[in-house]
Amino acid sequence: MLKFVIFLIFFLTISKLNVSLKLCERSPKWSLNGKTFPYDFKSNFKLLAFLKTSCSFCRKQAKNLGLLDNELKAENKSVAILIVNSYDYDCIGRSHIFRNLTHVNVFQDIPKMDVWRINNASIDDMIIFDKYNRMVKHLSMPDSFVHSGSVKQAILEIYNKDMCSDNNKRISMKSRKPV
Repeated sequence: MLKFVIFLIFFLTISKLNVSLKLCERSPKWSLNGKTFPYDFKSNFKLLAFLKTSCSFCRKQAKNLGLLDNELKAENKSVAILIVNSYDYDCIGRSHIFRNLTHVNVFQDIPKMDVWRINNASIDDMIIFDKYNRMVKHLSMPDSFVHSGSVKQAILEIYNKDMCSDNNKRISMKSRKPV
C-alpha cells in the first residue's frame, strides 16, 4: 500500500511538472464534431474548459462560462470558449446537457481523440491559448472557479501581453522560488 501511495504522489508530481513545462508550446491539433482545434476558431484567445456532465458543479461552471463569454464580448475581447465533455461512461453522449445550459461551443470527447489526455487536463481545468495557439495558462481548482472571477482575471492579465516572449520567460524564471 505504501508503495502505491508513493507511486501516486510521484505520478501526480510528474504530471503537474509536465503541465508547467508545456507552457508556451503550441496547442496539439485535434478534431471533434467536425471542428479542428485550434484552426477552426479565429479569435485572439481560446479557453478550453474540461468538464463532466455528471458533475453538478461542472454544470454550474458551464452556465457561468456562457455569462463570461457575454461579458468578454461586451468588452470587445476576442475569446473563443470551448467546453470538452469527458468520455467517462456517465458523461458520454450527454453533452446536450451543457448545450442546454450555455451558448458556448461544447464538444464530446471520445476515446480515440482523448483531448483531456492530449492537454494533460483534469476535471474543472481551464487552459488558455494565445493567438499563436500557444498554451499560456493552465488553471486548476480553485483558480478555475468561473464565478470567483479568477478565470476572467487570468484572461485579462494576458490579453494584451505576449506571455511567451523572452522577456516574460526571464521574469517568470526569476520569480520562481527555489525548491
